[in-house]
This record gives sequence, C-alpha cells and structure tokens, in this order.
Amino acid sequence: MLGEVVDVNKPHLLNLNEDPQLSHKLRYSLEKLPLYVGRKHGNPPPQITLSGIGIKNNHAIFANNSKNELFLMPNEPEAKEYIFVNGKKLTSNNGQQLKHKDKITFGTNTIFIYVQKSDKSEFDIDWETAQLELQTEIEENNKKQEDENQKRKKHELEVMKKDLEEKYTKEKHEVEEKLRIQLTDYEQKMKEMKQSVERSKIESERIHMETLLQERLKLLESENARKKREYENREKNEILKKEQLKKENDSLHKSEKLEQTLHNLMKKLNKMKIIVSELRRNFNLAIYLTKNIMDYVKDSKMCSTNVQIRVLLYILI
Repeated sequence: MLGEVVDVNKPHLLNLNEDPQLSHKLRYSLEKLPLYVGRKHGNPPPQITLSGIGIKNNHAIFANNSKNELFLMPNEPEAKEYIFVNGKKLTSNNGQQLKHKDKITFGTNTIFIYVQKSDKSEFDIDWETAQLELQTEIEENNKKQEDENQKRKKHELEVMKKDLEEKYTKEKHEVEEKLRIQLTDYEQKMKEMKQSVERSKIESERIHMETLLQERLKLLESENARKKREYENREKNEILKKEQLKKENDSLHKSEKLEQTLHNLMKKLNKMKIIVSELRRNFNLAIYLTKNIMDYVKDSKMCSTNVQIRVLLYILI
C-alpha cells in the first residue's frame, strides 16, 4: 500500500499524527475491497500494517455491503474493543457504515480520516482534536459503566436485604403461630385434666415447649442480626473496592500520561540533539525523572513524578 499512487477523488484514508509535520502525509486507497488492517503476521496479510497497544493480528476489514456502502468491521471479536469511529467504540461485529470525514482510531493512537473525495477540508482536522474526542468518549463510557455497575450492585444488595427481612418475618410468624397452637392445646388439656399430678405434668411439658419455642425465636433474631451485619460489611467492602479501583485507575492514567509525555519529549529531544550536533555545540541533553518530596510528605501512598531535561556542558581543555 505504501508508495502506491492514490486518486484523491476516490475513497481513501488519510493519516493523522501527533507530530503535525507527519500528519496528512499518508493516503491508503479504498478502491480495492475488502481491505485488511492488522499486524504484519495477520491472516490474510493486511494491506495496512499497524503496531502498538491494542492492535490485533487480524484487526479490521473495510468492505462494501450489498448496497455498495462502505463498512468498517472488526476482523476478530477482541478487536472491537480497539476500533473507534469519531471517538465512539464499535458496538457490533457487523461493523459501522462510514461517512465522509469520519475519524477512525485503531488501538490507542493510530488515527485516519475517511475521505470519499478530497475537498481539502479534511486538512482542518488534526490529531489532537481526534485524540481529545476519543479520550472524552472513553472517559464518559467508563463513568457510565461504573455508574451502571454501582446501580446493579446496589440493587442486588437491596434485593438481598428485602429477601432476608421477608424470610425472617415469615419464620417469625410461623414460630409464633406454632407457639400459639401449642399453648391452646395445652390449655385445652389442662381444662380436661382433673387430677393435680396430671395437671402438673402437662404444665411442665407446656413450659418446656414454650421455652424451646422462645429459644428458637431468639435464634432466628440472632441469625437475622448476623445477616444484617454481613449485608452492612458487604456494602462497606464495595465502597472500599470502588475507592481502591479509582486509585488504581488514577495511577494507571498517570503512568500512561507519563509514558506519553516521555515519548513526546524523546522525539523532540532527538530533534534537538541533531540540531546541536549540526551546530557542533559542546553540550548534551538528557531526560531525568524525579519524585516530588512534598507530595510524598502530604500522602505517603501517592508520590508524583517530575520530568526534567538536563543540559550537560562539556569543556574542552
């Protein structure tokens, strides 16, 4: 595909790059379909070869449907999680129809513009705008998913609590009813008994049965209290898990942001080193990472990282 002459008046893809000088430089024709996107070892071999985070061996397919409409589809189920159109993740394995100037993201930062026919307006779209659109959509989806998970868990806990209370009420009523019946029976027997010995024996049995039933009732109340404590502990654990997950996501976000910052700085630093070499200056540039001590004092679990560029001057004697 690279090096191929592309007719800009026919459907094609136009690249976006975080380096403005490399943006809008590569075009891929969409005249011959299906067109495959993936890693170099994909099967079938892809016409557009990519690499990076989230890129699968058999990542995506550009193809026409029966109405000759252009569709973008995942080429394997897992790839659907790393294909975005205008910042929105693909929701179906059947793919999505493309429209002029749609922004297509593969993986985390490989972005193309779909151009039906070039009118130069596609040059108004830059990498930062597309990336911001993608990040905004991802954050909104993550928040929506987290809210849905919390609602589902809360509903499950409420249902469990309601079932527990209903079961306790039902068993309590059964025990009370059984106790009432037993007491009625013993009272009837007491009325029928005339001899004191028999009356004493029946009374003893009644007291024994009443004691057993009362103990059963206390046991039920104790079990209900235990289950309520379990319910409350589960709610607390869910809150702690949510806080821990938020800390882990924040840490991962900072790590990814630091990695992206270092990547951008290294590219710029390499350019500066070339310029320094051409000017024959006796100094070198290097990147150093330092920890923010004040952040560490405020919170021993969180310590931010500072990125510094040092200039090393060499004095020739």
